[in-house]
Amino acid sequence: MSIPKLCKFRLPWIHLRVITLGLLLVLSGCKLTPSRDKPGGALNPVVDPGRVIEAKRCSLTVVILTRPQGDPLLNEIAWSLADEQVVEPELRRALQTNGLRLGRLTGELPSGLSEQLRAKPPNQPDVQMIANASGESALIDANQAQAQPSINLLLSDPQGQVRGKNYSDAKGFLRVTATHEGPSAVSLRLAPELHHGPVQSSFMPIPTGALMMPREFQMSSGQKQETLRDLAATMTLQPGQIAVIGARPDRNGTLGDLLFNKPEGNSDRIKQSLVLIWANRNSVSEAGTGSFELPPALMPLDDEALKADVVPGPVAATRPPETAPPADSSVVPALVGGSEALNATSTGIDPDSTSQSPVEQEESNQADSPTVTPGS
Repeated sequence: MSIPKLCKFRLPWIHLRVITLGLLLVLSGCKLTPSRDKPGGALNPVVDPGRVIEAKRCSLTVVILTRPQGDPLLNEIAWSLADEQVVEPELRRALQTNGLRLGRLTGELPSGLSEQLRAKPPNQPDVQMIANASGESALIDANQAQAQPSINLLLSDPQGQVRGKNYSDAKGFLRVTATHEGPSAVSLRLAPELHHGPVQSSFMPIPTGALMMPREFQMSSGQKQETLRDLAATMTLQPGQIAVIGARPDRNGTLGDLLFNKPEGNSDRIKQSLVLIWANRNSVSEAGTGSFELPPALMPLDDEALKADVVPGPVAATRPPETAPPADSSVVPALVGGSEALNATSTGIDPDSTSQSPVEQEESNQADSPTVTPGS
């Protein structure tokens, strides 16, 4: 009897390695993917419970001063302590050619400028509050003038190239963009912008907070916008520093003239504007804090200040004025106690004295009458 031979089967060595690795993973209980139930997993990231994450925001306080063109306050006093070297030399020369001026104030304001900030109407400055997310831009209308029907501008860039262009229905603005810089500073980017031409309808993208969200568009109407990026300047404002932007009065017909000057109504005079900007990284109510504070007239009121102005104080109790009794004798006796009181009142006698007896009244009259001696 022969014994049947068993068939031998050999697995390739690569298969043996895969099987061995699988057995080790099963026995050790390891997982190739992170846990979705434990902290640190895909659905439960570890978050520090003591840390509050807030959106980065920038608050700007914009003060616009308006005076007659050539006024020393806007052209000399306001710039006496301003540092215009914050702008690069090439850009500063280009801004000067285009009739623009830019600087930074640190510390105390000149006395004349500080007094103007506290002026009362009609010379009170225009104050605007801007609060945007860090990196968002806003428009500043410095002169609040009407659009010019037609204007021919000669624009010079930092490279010295000059170009001319005709604009219809042109209006000038300042586009300011504030972003966080460093631990406490705010970076301001100031760029002139022209709105011109007829009003047209177009589709503009709606900003969204998520990166992977589909873009949405909305219809908006407005003029064509042309941002002059070659003339954009950037400066850093620490707490207590102020940005100063204005025009040069000797450069009529330039970009600065369009942005900061306007004709006065019912007069042949020209009004000139100057823009001061305070920057803050917190709420609007804290704008202007630091080594230099806004004048009290420009500081925004908080809730407590508003309540103090609204809630009236204690009112002292006042006694109503006494009125003379009516002359009608048919009514007065019923109110004051009879005809005897009326007769006493009309003769100047105290009403309480009418309750005395005739004898007491006679003695009282004798005591009050003067004593006459013979021969006197």
